[in-house]
Amino acid sequence: MEKINLNKRTVSGTLLKAIVWHPVAKETIRNFSEEVRVKVGYLLHLLQKGESLQMPQSRT
Repeated sequence: MEKINLNKRTVSGTLLKAIVWHPVAKETIRNFSEEVRVKVGYLLHLLQKGESLQMPQSRT
């Protein structure tokens, strides 16, 4: 069985983990305000880099 690498590297060489979206979650996030989408995007990027979220972001 062939393995598929879902990770990708940024221009700076940082390895990012892939995001596997649930279709409902992705559509729900699209309906959020721009401010919330930007914050969610930033937090997802931190998780992709392998960082852990701290309170309160880890509980929201």
